[in-house]
Amino acid sequence: MRGASNLKTIYIVKNNVLKVGLNIESKRPAIHGGGLGLAATRNETCPLTGVQIPFETTDGLAVMISSPTRLAYIAEGLLLNMAFTAVPPCATTPSKWTIIEEDPAGKSVKISGYAKTVDGKFKMIKYQSLFYKLKFCPSSDDPCGNLGLYYDETGNRRTSRNCDR
Repeated sequence: MRGASNLKTIYIVKNNVLKVGLNIESKRPAIHGGGLGLAATRNETCPLTGVQIPFETTDGLAVMISSPTRLAYIAEGLLLNMAFTAVPPCATTPSKWTIIEEDPAGKSVKISGYAKTVDGKFKMIKYQSLFYKLKFCPSSDDPCGNLGLYYDETGNRRTSRNCDR
């Protein structure tokens, strides 16, 4: 792996190393909504779309982080698989996150079992001093793009890949 010596280990709460296979809660940010969850958007009959829960008092679903290279610890910049640990009965399992091509939201985060997926992995990058942001890196030569929120026509805060921010 190129540049592996430059990777910084990610720590969560009081010097605990973020380990592969660890379930972490998607905690609500300090302001502007809750943690991450799933919603049925557009023509979906099952909640398959990654969204931010709109209620500031609500934590999100637990997320499983895993490394396709089977490393024991998660390091900053390492390519990762992401999955919710609990999904609705109508969804396929495992519930691995994927990106799909979609308009007008661009490239939305969905859980596995969806058509038109973009092959790739996620990575965590340090953002400011205490936070990490998620990026999606396609397997093609396209650049990695930040994950952010897209507010759709019905008010869902959809998790989408946005190359600009």
